[in-house]
Amino acid sequence: QNHKPLNFTAILGNIPKLIEKLDEEDFENECILNNQLTNYLLKSENTKKKEKYFNQVSNGSNKSIEFIFQYIEFANDNEKKLFIAQLTWDGLWSYIYKELSKKEQNKYFKLLFNNLEIKRLVELDMSSYLSEQTVLPKYSKEDNEKYKELIDKLNIAFNYIDNPSDNPLLFTYIYDNEHYTFNSKMIELIVKEKGNVDSSKINELQYKNLTVIRESEAEKLIENIDNNIDLYFENIFNKLDKNKQESEDTLLYLLNHDELNIEHKESIIEKVETKVSDIASVAESELWQTLLIENKIKANWDNVLYYYQ
Repeated sequence: QNHKPLNFTAILGNIPKLIEKLDEEDFENECILNNQLTNYLLKSENTKKKEKYFNQVSNGSNKSIEFIFQYIEFANDNEKKLFIAQLTWDGLWSYIYKELSKKEQNKYFKLLFNNLEIKRLVELDMSSYLSEQTVLPKYSKEDNEKYKELIDKLNIAFNYIDNPSDNPLLFTYIYDNEHYTFNSKMIELIVKEKGNVDSSKINELQYKNLTVIRESEAEKLIENIDNNIDLYFENIFNKLDKNKQESEDTLLYLLNHDELNIEHKESIIEKVETKVSDIASVAESELWQTLLIENKIKANWDNVLYYYQ
């Protein structure tokens, strides 16, 4: 009671008597943090002293942080579960993500995921960590559902998945619910896994990206691109230097897309080698001049007459 710090691992005697002897204010001091005392309080009924103790454990001070991580290493599985449920420190995951190694992050994510409800996991905000993951865990059906709910609530978008076949149900959920970013590597993976494309044609994605996608029968991907066409142009189409051989049908799809920025359409005309057979098939007459200047209209009298009418 003289506020002399206890060693975290100090062996205590009669803990019930010790708790009775101490004042409530003593449980607000970091000197009291101790593994044995924690174990006892975790299993005891709720009291003001218990509440004050775990408020001290969760206050985010250097001492409490040190205590939390050494206790987790000290405790058995059941004690860990009870302890994690008591932690109210909202900065817990932020500290793990910023201060610990990737290996440690993975270990603590698994621990928290297995022992906390979705509401608390969302409050801790693991968005940055989850978005960086490329390996799908091999979950049970129940844990798959929990993980799906977590990525829904945090609106996670994965950049790539290394092992879709290890958890095909989860990968399908990620695909169906658009939990992925638009990047060429991820799109290629989706075309391989969810499209009906011969492996020999996958290489053609770099030369006629959208044509291969539209012919792949990966309907959810095609729909996602259609709904986010400017984003697709900026993140994929415009970044593929060799992507100049789109089919005429795909070129017209792009040039006639209501949601695609006209500057992007002009960039497409300049980039592709494909020519339009019939100028009248391009709805926006503002693009006709660019098509002519870039020599992307097939030369015939019908196109000339239509242009000057």
